[in-house]
Amino acid sequence: MRAPRPGLGRRYAGVAQTTVLRFVHTTYVRMHPRLKVAGASAGDVLLVRHWLPSGWVKSECGLRVWERSLVIGVYFPALDPPHNPIGHCNDCAAIRFLASRTSDGWLVWGNF
Repeated sequence: MRAPRPGLGRRYAGVAQTTVLRFVHTTYVRMHPRLKVAGASAGDVLLVRHWLPSGWVKSECGLRVWERSLVIGVYFPALDPPHNPIGHCNDCAAIRFLASRTSDGWLVWGNF
């Protein structure tokens, strides 16, 4: 097995964030038409193997997908109004997307 390359998440952070935000504003909003995507912003970018150390992505999707996948956090401020009577809503306002670099470019393939 190859050793992980340091800085891989940082190296691809910008393009991964851009890809995920494009996916959110086009495909994801069509899948969830009531989702308020105005002001959505991409945040942290982590290697999947560091974010989810259990390794289920590796066992279910294979070593190559596991090695090439990043998790990108997206914050939806419209889902976290400042005067929410229930309080701050981290679960509603933040979604983590999984993206992988393929030979055809970046592919967003999951969310949590």
